[in-house]
Amino acid sequence: MNALLLERIGVLLGSLSHELRLLDPLGHSLIPSDATEYYLPERMVPGQVVTFRGSHYLRLAGEDGHILLSGAAPQAEDMLRRFLAESRENGL
Repeated sequence: MNALLLERIGVLLGSLSHELRLLDPLGHSLIPSDATEYYLPERMVPGQVVTFRGSHYLRLAGEDGHILLSGAAPQAEDMLRRFLAESRENGL
């Protein structure tokens, strides 16, 4: 994923009231960019929210296989879906 696209996604994630992370397919945090790694659920289908170890994961469509991560929160699944819809509207 190129730096400009990561920057645009970071701005969109930063505008949300609930923290979301963007992970690479191996579970490394890209946004925010730090050394944090996460165990990922198996068999994630793009567009489907999976709850695993108390967190919510959403695999994005596309060949890169990036993943959105939300911590445990009552509205976490809705936030993931809303981000997905907003990112499509913004051409991400």
